[in-house]
Amino acid sequence: MTSSENIVTRKEKTFIDELTLQGNGKHFNAINYIGDLSSINFDIKNLISKKGEAISFFTKHNLVVMQFCLHGESVCASNAAKKTVLFGNATYNILYIPKGEVFLTPISEEVQLMNIFLEEAFFFRQMPENHSAFYYKDSNTFGPIFKKNHYINAKIEHILNEITNCEFEGHLETLYLKAKMIELIGLQLAQAKEQKTVGLKSAEVEKMIEVKELITNNLNESYS
Repeated sequence: MTSSENIVTRKEKTFIDELTLQGNGKHFNAINYIGDLSSINFDIKNLISKKGEAISFFTKHNLVVMQFCLHGESVCASNAAKKTVLFGNATYNILYIPKGEVFLTPISEEVQLMNIFLEEAFFFRQMPENHSAFYYKDSNTFGPIFKKNHYINAKIEHILNEITNCEFEGHLETLYLKAKMIELIGLQLAQAKEQKTVGLKSAEVEKMIEVKELITNNLNESYS
């Protein structure tokens, strides 16, 4: 194992320490620790916000954010790039974020997000060399890794639940979550590849999501 692949590094600890969030005018620590996340290069943040209550975060380092819009609609915008990325219900994308400030603004009455912040080097070690994501890194530009947002499918939703409900502690938890981060990146790349060849219309997918939510919220009902 090389030094760049070690789980615990001084650089990664610095990255975690310097990532901060701000919401509703109150500054607070972005690091919602699940075990000892100071020893690896990712962090998981669940965010719930209402319309008119924008959230901003500032980082001193370039980073990557896997943003999952679990419920509602929101916009992610970079103050420096003057660019926005819209997230619909049950969609996700991966954003490259140069150091600076980024805003998350709800469009719907309420929005629920799961954001996974990744250290830049950790993320790009998992990416194929010819992937278009390297454009954002090379040009130091804010933007989405995938040209279009993808819908949260069953496999990705399952991994998000496994991450949220991890029961390991200490070193085992660290290894487990890091493996899940890599698995999650792989599933997103696979879904993006599949959708290039086989695609559903957005209206069809939205209908499927509505049916799924109806069944999930009414598990005791009979539909026969």
